[in-house]
Amino acid sequence: MDTVPGKIDCGMVGNKLTGRGAVDAKAALGAMCLAATDSVKAGLTNIMFAAVVGEEGDGNGMRHLLSKKYVYSGAVFGEPTDDKIVVGYRGRLCLSVISRGKAAHASSPALGKNAILAAISFIEDLKRKVEGRGYTCTPTLIRGGMADNVVPARCEATIDIRVPIGFSLEDIEGLVRGMERDDIRINVTDRVPPVRTGRANALYRATCRALRLVGITPRAVTKFGSGDMNQFYVSTGVPCIALGPGDPSLSHTDKETIELEKYVQAINIYGLLIKEYFSILGPTS
Repeated sequence: MDTVPGKIDCGMVGNKLTGRGAVDAKAALGAMCLAATDSVKAGLTNIMFAAVVGEEGDGNGMRHLLSKKYVYSGAVFGEPTDDKIVVGYRGRLCLSVISRGKAAHASSPALGKNAILAAISFIEDLKRKVEGRGYTCTPTLIRGGMADNVVPARCEATIDIRVPIGFSLEDIEGLVRGMERDDIRINVTDRVPPVRTGRANALYRATCRALRLVGITPRAVTKFGSGDMNQFYVSTGVPCIALGPGDPSLSHTDKETIELEKYVQAINIYGLLIKEYFSILGPTS
C-alpha cells in the first residue's frame, strides 16, 4: 500500500473524502481492486491485482513479486495522476551521510570539531555540485549531538537525490563517492534508475481508449517522483503506465482529499482499460 506515515482524521467534507492516503494511493488501490474483481466476474481471468507493500519505503513488496517470475503482458500502477497517463519517472539515489567530529565543551568550541556543522557544509557543497548538473538534492533527515552543552562528535544526514530521465544514475553516484573523505562517510541506501516506458504499445492505446470513453482527453506525462514502476520496468521491460484519481500535489501533505465522483470514475476507467486491453491483445491473451 503506497501510503506515507502520519495520521489525518478521516471523514467527509462535502463531496470529498479526507484521510491519510486518500490521494496517495488508497483511492487507486480500492478502485483497482473493484475493477479487477468486476473484470474477473465478466470472464477476464488473466488479471493479477497486486497490493504490494513498501512502495514509500524499501520497495520490498515489488521485489518479492518480481522474484516470483510471473509472465506479464502489461502493468498499470495506481498512483494519483489526475487521470493523466504517466509514461516515465525520475530515478532516485538515497544517501546516508555520516560526519565524524570531536567532542568538546560547548563553551570552548575551538577545542572540538562540530560534526553537525561539517555535515551541513558537506550537504551545501553536494547540493551545489548535484543541482548544477540538473539533478535535485534534498536533505530529509538529520540527527546529531548527545547533549545541549557538548560539541557534537557525530552527525548522520539522509539525502534524497532525484535523477531526471535521460540522466545517469551511475554518473551521479560516482560524483558522490568521489566526495568522501576521512571525516565524511557515504552509504547508498536506495538506488532507483529513471525510466521512460513509452507510448508505442498496446497498453498505452488501451488506456487512451478507456479515457476517451469517459470523456477525458488522454495526455502522457512524466512524474518528478519515482516508484515501483521503475523497478518493475527495469526488471521486466514489459509495457507499463501509472494512472489514477487524485491531485498529486496533495500527496504526502496534511490536506489529502479525494472527490467521491473521481473515485467512482476511476473504477470505471480501470475496468474499461482492462476490457480494451484484452480486446487489443485478442482471445488468446
